[in-house]
Amino acid sequence: MRKLRHLIIFLSLVTVLLFVGYVVPHFFAVPQISFLSQFQSSPEVTDTIPKDTLPYIDQLKNSIPVIKVIPARKSNREVWMVGKGISLPNYLLRAQKHLEKQQGRVLRMEELSKPNAVNFDFRTPDGDTLQIELRISEIFLDSASQIAVAFMVDTLTLASLDALNKLPFNYALLITPFQAPPSLFYDLDRLKNKELVIWLPMESYSLQENRLAQDAICIHHTEKAIEEKIENAFSRIPNAVGVATRMGQRAVEHRNLLNALFKPISEHQRWFLDLTQNRYSKVPEACKNFSMTCKQIAPYATKVSLEKYISDGLWSATRTGSAVLVLPLTEESLGVVKDLKEKTSVQGTEIVNLSNVIAAGE
Repeated sequence: MRKLRHLIIFLSLVTVLLFVGYVVPHFFAVPQISFLSQFQSSPEVTDTIPKDTLPYIDQLKNSIPVIKVIPARKSNREVWMVGKGISLPNYLLRAQKHLEKQQGRVLRMEELSKPNAVNFDFRTPDGDTLQIELRISEIFLDSASQIAVAFMVDTLTLASLDALNKLPFNYALLITPFQAPPSLFYDLDRLKNKELVIWLPMESYSLQENRLAQDAICIHHTEKAIEEKIENAFSRIPNAVGVATRMGQRAVEHRNLLNALFKPISEHQRWFLDLTQNRYSKVPEACKNFSMTCKQIAPYATKVSLEKYISDGLWSATRTGSAVLVLPLTEESLGVVKDLKEKTSVQGTEIVNLSNVIAAGE
């Protein structure tokens, strides 16, 4: 009888323990597991920004650009053919800029004994090392280089108006707005395919003898006086795309003058051309302090023939990718440039607005 009592007590304890261990947890369970499971079962967040799927080598070829690839044969080098009309140094510079921008690296550039070819070794952003030969083909690359034409204008005759309107390309006209007769601005409106540039008189070493002396920007002028002259110039030629020096060999050597000059020009969002050919010019240094583009260009000088000057400009375009011809507006110069489009087409150079060349040089 005593044993039966112990058995009943034991079974009762087991029943209580089972009840506590199983039923109670389920009855008082907090619904946290299902809440956490929502996070555990959610898909992994991925970057949805589209990426360029084009292999890097193809991107590099497009940026140069390469017009044909010759697979490697006897040597271990693949040949990349590039269009005629741009120099090899220019092509190599394009490739170097693209590589460095993408964290690649140029390893070696070697000029070969055969003409118009170089060895070019580089490491891609992926870590692959390539050894290729860059070679210029006999095919001109369309619009491989650019050239712009500008004329320095004092007066416009009926003959020059007619000749300008017959030119089959765009051109720029450098105009000095001060002392200009009203008829000049009337004639300008009759011209097509033109850009207007303010041809700004600035102090030179022989300014006193020049008829433009009273309108020139000089070293002794205050910042306010310089700003007033610039605003006066833009009020007369409001659609001017930029400003170029007229004389100015002395003025471009003075940083304070240039700072006062560039402030209103940059506010008008225009560019500046230094035509002085002064090796002591501080234009490049001063320009860096403003949101504008400055360029130094050599205008035509009478010590060489017009034909030679234009020929050198065409060669420079193929060598560097761009060039600017700044010519006096004369019957002779208009006659020389009549067939310029045919000459540029032969070598794959495109005649563009002066502003295009300036922008390309930024």
